[in-house]
Amino acid sequence: MFAEPDGRHPAAISDFGGHIMENINPVRGSDFSTTPNEPPADDSVPTHCEVLLENLMNNDPGLVGLHLSGPQFTDAMVQDLAAVLVLNNQLTSLKLADNVISPATTEALFYMLIANVTLKELCLLNNQLDIIGTYNICTGAAANLSLQSLELSNNRLGLAGATQIGVLLQRENVRLRELSLNECQLDFPATRFLAKGLAVNTSLVKLELRANSIDDNGAEELADVLHYNSTLTALDLSDNPIGDRGRSVLLGAVQKNRHLCYLALSETPAPNASQRRTMAAMAAALESNQLLAQAGAVEDEASGDETRTRQFYEDACQQFARGNFERARNLFNAATMNGEEQAMRSLGGWKYASFGTMATQSQRVIDSAKVRLDGGMALVAQGDLMQAQEAFVTALVLCPDLGSAWEGLGVVHLGIPPSARKLPAAPLVPAITRHCACNLV
Repeated sequence: MFAEPDGRHPAAISDFGGHIMENINPVRGSDFSTTPNEPPADDSVPTHCEVLLENLMNNDPGLVGLHLSGPQFTDAMVQDLAAVLVLNNQLTSLKLADNVISPATTEALFYMLIANVTLKELCLLNNQLDIIGTYNICTGAAANLSLQSLELSNNRLGLAGATQIGVLLQRENVRLRELSLNECQLDFPATRFLAKGLAVNTSLVKLELRANSIDDNGAEELADVLHYNSTLTALDLSDNPIGDRGRSVLLGAVQKNRHLCYLALSETPAPNASQRRTMAAMAAALESNQLLAQAGAVEDEASGDETRTRQFYEDACQQFARGNFERARNLFNAATMNGEEQAMRSLGGWKYASFGTMATQSQRVIDSAKVRLDGGMALVAQGDLMQAQEAFVTALVLCPDLGSAWEGLGVVHLGIPPSARKLPAAPLVPAITRHCACNLV
């Protein structure tokens, strides 16, 4: 993730058998000094992993950060760790990098995320997450009220993963401040879903998209959002194939956005005069924003800047007239956020005209899912956990974003053996895509 301004990490580091155990308030770090899967000399002597799990179960106040990387950390170990963290209220940082995490393990991490109330940082760097795994992590993160930093770099997320992250970013209660998606095979269509999530997100401060396949079209999508996003302060787009057109639209966005203080783009080899002017103007705009931020002079955009709001509205009308509905939607939304009554009416009318049929159909599906949800709750009260599980799974197939159904499923899974547990089966990505189409427009 982004380094601290002085280049230091806020955590103290101590050895953990060739890996790292981080303690923000270190009490001890030498207790775990050998590899975690080392077999004990005697069956009566607990392994280091068992000692670690026991300390987590006992809420050891000195154990607030874990960095467990490498293939020697098996699925079974990570699942045991996730189960313990359900009730742990001390750990704030968990890093599980350079592994191959199975769908079953991401399911365990999902239940941990919806129950844990102290975890602030989760790193799953280079874990070969699949579609179901990404869905589990994003859905769990959306239900978690403490998570502030999520690292998913070096996973092949692509369009399916970006769709899920777009849903995550639009959640009203999401607390994420830092999101790292470097080297995740994100292209222009994937960037569109990310931009839709950013359009309504009000928590994210730093976003890393380094070394993807974001081109000029993707840069335009992000620039549209940056025109009115008032929370993002740092954006890394280095090592992406963004050309002169993309840099130009990003420059226009930075000149209007008074909050973005850091924008990373790859250097242009042997730039011509026009490219040098763009680079100089970009640097000047970012420096101006940095000075404003340091002086605390950036006004709260939600308080209402009537001139900017009117400009959003007029630009939206122009884009709508040209048939650029996606951009019109974003600009109407910006005006709506600043309280422009006429834009609110126009946005509602535009949604009704363009997506009325889809919205009606979506509401019927949601209503049907809620009927299944209510039935599942009644079955839980009667003690019929297996039938309740079927009801919750059906509800989630119909509406994957139904948080109460996920919570109900978690309760049911605590009462039945692992072999009997079920999750919604895989047409989840099409379901999420339909949900995005209905709810991100």
